[in-house]
Amino acid sequence: MASRSSRPRSGSGHDPTVLARLLQDGACLPAPDELVVAAADHLAALGLVDIQRSEFVLCANPRDDDFPPPQRDCQGRIWVREGRDDDRCPECDRLVFPHDPPKRRYLALQVRVRPDGVMDYLSGLTAAVGEHSAPAPGVLRFRTEPDDVLICVAELCGDAHYLRLDTAAMRPTVLITLEPAGPGRVLLEDWLLRTTLAEVVAGKVSLPALLRRAVEQGPAQSRTSASLPIYTAGVRPVTSKPSHASRSSPRLELEVTADEARVQGIVVADTRAGIQLPIMQILWDELRRWFMAGCTKELEPLRLEKIADELERRTRGERPDVETVRKAINRLQTKIERLLKSRLGLPVGREAVIETVRWRGGAEGYGYRFNPNRVSLVPAIGGAAWCRKKVKPV
Repeated sequence: MASRSSRPRSGSGHDPTVLARLLQDGACLPAPDELVVAAADHLAALGLVDIQRSEFVLCANPRDDDFPPPQRDCQGRIWVREGRDDDRCPECDRLVFPHDPPKRRYLALQVRVRPDGVMDYLSGLTAAVGEHSAPAPGVLRFRTEPDDVLICVAELCGDAHYLRLDTAAMRPTVLITLEPAGPGRVLLEDWLLRTTLAEVVAGKVSLPALLRRAVEQGPAQSRTSASLPIYTAGVRPVTSKPSHASRSSPRLELEVTADEARVQGIVVADTRAGIQLPIMQILWDELRRWFMAGCTKELEPLRLEKIADELERRTRGERPDVETVRKAINRLQTKIERLLKSRLGLPVGREAVIETVRWRGGAEGYGYRFNPNRVSLVPAIGGAAWCRKKVKPV
């Protein structure tokens, strides 16, 4: 970690795109190349992130002595844990032994952003601009003439007041975002000065110069009293609005085509995933029908037996037993939770997308459905034939 008294330097020469990937809190980068590792070490040396190195093995790896397993295309990752000789593959549920016979190991970098380190780094870069204070987490306020100037780190801001349009219009503000999706969530105003921390670290943007520009620019000429957010922390606007939406949890964009199922743009199932993709398609059709009917009644869950019958009809193969269907759904729930946490840092649970619902009127038995309070349909315009046939524009 860089000393708090040392003045940090910008202009690392690292690719801003790589740096932005590493500035996602909770991100996991599997099998990183030398450029990614070097960039991670640089960010850690600046005190911006903590990097944890972990190892994993692949369920089906042609380079391993246990190849081929029952599902030779399974790319499930099994994390190597000390004192654990075996573990279950999260994709196909088979028992994997990473040590015996030895399997090829791969490095993964797990990232934790250090909010205090980020603010210390920015304070060091801008020390020559003038005296400043920290009125709220993620915010620096500089005493300048004739107006004070703010630096606000969107993802770290602890007071929504500093992320409002009227506040930024009255007091010159430089808005900084961390994550790759950050710039796309910023309100587009010509007078709002914005950049990314990755561009600052890479030397593409001079933060002191940006602050001086804010001083010269002053308050927005066209003042506004609109109390709109200049940065949207949740997901972007969606195409449908199921009833009884939860206001405390972020909504998740769901898209299912003939070839893939994606949550927040992340592929969670494709044609290589066995029956997982058809299951997503079956649940998608149920949610779509419910939405097109006006969401007037509660979305009914599907019993395992009905899902198995529908799988037989769609795949034109043998009817899978209900235990196979249940395990496939459980693996999907676990995989979706893991991907959303590791890649996007979202605080989701196993049932954020696929919900397990106890069957009404019975002491035993469960049904499954897409969580109507958390997911929103995203029609795949111009997608595969199955999707064009099934999904109508909303």
